[in-house]
Amino acid sequence: MKKRHALKNDSISEVDDKEIDYELPSSNQLFGSHLNLIPLQSSVHGSRLFYGSKFINQALPVHNPETPLVQNLDELNDSQKSFDDMMGRNAGAVFSDKNGVVQSVGKT
Repeated sequence: MKKRHALKNDSISEVDDKEIDYELPSSNQLFGSHLNLIPLQSSVHGSRLFYGSKFINQALPVHNPETPLVQNLDELNDSQKSFDDMMGRNAGAVFSDKNGVVQSVGKT
């Protein structure tokens, strides 16, 4: 029987698989969507994460926006997309069906 580390009687100990009632496949399930937009969560102090999630809209660039260099993967879905992709689609961002480069923008 395989043993795993689990929380049992208010402490972490090794238990058999049959003793485990619940399992979180991803730690991202512990956080809301705004907090999952913050990259490298495990290296950020908790209070900074809290305020970062409350004021994420202040971090959005108005002029010359670009894709974040580091993004969190949405591990719960098999789509291999980032939370930025997921939240962008939910917020109404428009995506092209084809790859390409925007060469110019003007009035139509």
